[in-house]
This record gives sequence, structure tokens and C-alpha cells, in this order.
Amino acid sequence: MKKILTLLFLSMITSIYAQENGAVNTQDGKINTEYEGDITDSLYRKNELRVNALGLVLYGVGVSYERILNDDIGVGVSALLPYGGENYPYNYYVAPYGRYYFGKKPAGGIFVEGFGILNNLNLNKDYDYNDTTKKTSFGLGFGIGQKWVKRSGFNMELSFGVGRNLNNLSDYNYGKFIVKGGFHIGFRFL
Repeated sequence: MKKILTLLFLSMITSIYAQENGAVNTQDGKINTEYEGDITDSLYRKNELRVNALGLVLYGVGVSYERILNDDIGVGVSALLPYGGENYPYNYYVAPYGRYYFGKKPAGGIFVEGFGILNNLNLNKDYDYNDTTKKTSFGLGFGIGQKWVKRSGFNMELSFGVGRNLNNLSDYNYGKFIVKGGFHIGFRFL
């Protein structure tokens, strides 16, 4: 399963990089794919890599990659590998997402997102914590957040999302609903 997830993640990144190879015209503040000059303002760079700082402290390693398509839209993928083992509900998750930004800075400010999430859960039936079952599920959800971007490329993000697993998990005491989010710290690059 880990090989499949790794292959899926790499193919998504490759396809995102292949979609657009242009640069930015900083004179009018908009992303322009026909401009081929030197990019000096990191606000107009198109790739971001972030780490969930809150997650590192509390429950596991969470990373996100985002490709900025224009000033208002970004697409990406986030993944989580928790520390907790069977005491934590997730064994892992991979969540591709699309975002719409409402801020004045390119791909910054308040945003809304829609996401899909492939997750592997540790589930217990009827609060019987001695009978743990591992289930893989797919869900859909939405989220909100705020992103602050500095000209140096450093950015911070606070986000929260909820969703629902599409598999029938009604026999289990949790697993029907999905929660994701955190406090992310990252860097915007070419």
C-alpha cells in the first residue's frame, strides 16, 4: 500500500509540474505564464512546501505540497504519518485538495478548500477497545483557513477541515467523520 501511495504522490507532483512552465510578471501583480524574466518577488513563486508544526508536537508528521495556479487558486496534496500506532485513529492519510483564496496577496489570506482523503483507520466496534480493525476508506470534505505569506517566501497557515468517509463504517464507534488541519509552516519556491 505504501508503494502505491508513493507512486500516486509522485505522479501527481509530476503532472502538476508539467502543466505550467511559465514565470511571473510582477509589474501588474498577476501571474503571467508568457513572461520569462527573473523572478525577484517570492510572492509570485508557484510552489509551496509546508510542515504541520502543531502535528509534529502532538500526533505525527504532516507535510503538504501546493501548486499555485493563479492569484486565487491553488491545488495540492497533504499527507500524515502519525506517531501513535493503534491509540491514534489514523494509520496514515493522503488528501489532495483545491483551494480558492480571498486575500490581496497572491495565494494568501482567507481560503476555502475542498478535499478528498484516502485514509487507513484503526477502528473499534461498539467501544470494545480490545477488538481493533484496520480499514482503508475514502472521504470528501471541505475546510477553511488563513495563510500569511512574507516576501521572503516564508509562510504560515492555520486551517481546519471536516469531511465524511464514503465507506459504510456505521458499525464502528468513530471513523464516519474526518477531521484535518493544523498550524503549518512552509516556504514558497519556484
